[in-house]
Amino acid sequence: MEIQDTQAVGDGTSRRTGNDEMSLWRAERKRAWQKQYIQTLEQRLKNVEVALQVSPTVNEDLSQVSADPRHSHETSNSHGTTMADRTRSLPSRWPEEITRNIFQAQKNKSNLERTVFVPLPPKEHILHFISSALEDMYEVQSLFSTDDVLKLVNDQYSAGSSNCHANPTRWATLNALIATGIHWKADNKAIEELFPVSWAYFKNAFAIFPEIVMNSDGIDSCQAMIAMAFLMRGTADARAFTVLLSAAAHAIHCISLNLEDLCGSSDLIDIERRRRSFWTIYVLRCNASLNFDLPAPSDEVSVELPSQGLAIDTSSSTHLLRHMSTLALIQSRISRCFCPGSSLSKSIDKMTQALAELDKDLESWRTGLPSEVQPTALAQVDNLGIIQLHFAYYASTWKIYTAIGKIFNVPLTLIEREQPNLHLSTLIPTHSARATISLLQGLSSQPLASLWQIICYPTCAVLILLTAVLHNPADSEVAMNLTWIGKFVGFLKSFQDQEGCDLKGLISFCSELYDIASFAQHNPAEQKDENENETAGLWQQYTVGHNSTTRERF
Repeated sequence: MEIQDTQAVGDGTSRRTGNDEMSLWRAERKRAWQKQYIQTLEQRLKNVEVALQVSPTVNEDLSQVSADPRHSHETSNSHGTTMADRTRSLPSRWPEEITRNIFQAQKNKSNLERTVFVPLPPKEHILHFISSALEDMYEVQSLFSTDDVLKLVNDQYSAGSSNCHANPTRWATLNALIATGIHWKADNKAIEELFPVSWAYFKNAFAIFPEIVMNSDGIDSCQAMIAMAFLMRGTADARAFTVLLSAAAHAIHCISLNLEDLCGSSDLIDIERRRRSFWTIYVLRCNASLNFDLPAPSDEVSVELPSQGLAIDTSSSTHLLRHMSTLALIQSRISRCFCPGSSLSKSIDKMTQALAELDKDLESWRTGLPSEVQPTALAQVDNLGIIQLHFAYYASTWKIYTAIGKIFNVPLTLIEREQPNLHLSTLIPTHSARATISLLQGLSSQPLASLWQIICYPTCAVLILLTAVLHNPADSEVAMNLTWIGKFVGFLKSFQDQEGCDLKGLISFCSELYDIASFAQHNPAEQKDENENETAGLWQQYTVGHNSTTRERF
């Protein structure tokens, strides 16, 4: 009994000792965890203190980088290398760098930076210059009267000649007009000296372009983009021109300029201003769709035609923009016929009927014009705006003939002979091609920017005449077609010699075409079937012995 009691007491003491050891181990483990947690908090606190000490230096470096954007790429590279080295050497510093970047990103809430590449010239100089330039820029006149531009000038100089913040849209519009005016008024022999100046003013305007695109909320924004597009139209950069034009077209939809009933304005002058802005963009888009094979405007037009059009001269009431607008409506339909997915493309009969209707509409448009601006084979015109109108008309007829030629698988110059039952009202391509080249004969000395806008039309006319010669070198009109190709080459050479412009590439290209046509005239093919293989063979015969054929244009 005593032994059992003694054993029981011993077992109880043993259990108490085991429980005490377990409690002690747990307490030590808890103290160790608390100590580690405190050390972690202390380390984090030290990291925050270090970050606060380094932040001023980082902000200072970043401010220096933003002040001089030219070195941003170099600085970002060196900064990135330093960051990478710091990360590899001190992994614990990663949170600091990320935190600083986040802080800096949150602080940098400013808009896109506006840059003034060149200040505006003295006010007294710009007033005289801009008035003189507007007299030549007929396209710009459709949107900006002299009074409108003078008001822009006065308001801008009142705010400051280099103030691009008070009214960014006004700043962009004025700089774009100045740049375009320099292009039109510069002597062709001084292009190398003056075009960089024009480009600097254009950059002033284009620096505001992203803001105008994102924040366009009125007609002023549309006109600013059109003004920039006018300049690019007179250059070789067709992509920049079409981008600006597309942005302007998108803007008119954003402000419902294409819906006249929603304008909400009772001011007749404001309504007319909206109409002219809409139709100017519409005309440019339709011309671009034909010249660059771009999609034509497909929306239904509910805006009335401009009523206060541009007078060609002081003795005429002809309204050029109105005529261009009515032609653009037909051009849009022509371009839609060429769309591969159109319903007309699935039926030859429907396509032929639609093209015949377009041909009649073009002829009705032509005959409805006043006699002084009506396109004819023997028209003698010295006004650049009317010449542009004629060129656009002839290009529209070429599109119709090209479409018909694809339907019947014949060249556009042989449609009249191969399809005698197809009666078309407009001039046949060879006649309109010769009329196109003849329009250049009445032009006086023109700025290079003006020539560049229209040079594509006579160049296409040369290709049409060459096609006619190659497909029928024994035709009675071959000599006449060859003469007109030669006249265009002579025009280019004369322009280059008198104006001091470098047109060697285009002259060389057209001279090659003249030589090919001349070779075809003196070596008519003996085959009876005139097809593409014959033309390709004639081209190959001519080019034998020639190491290269230049195709550079400008």
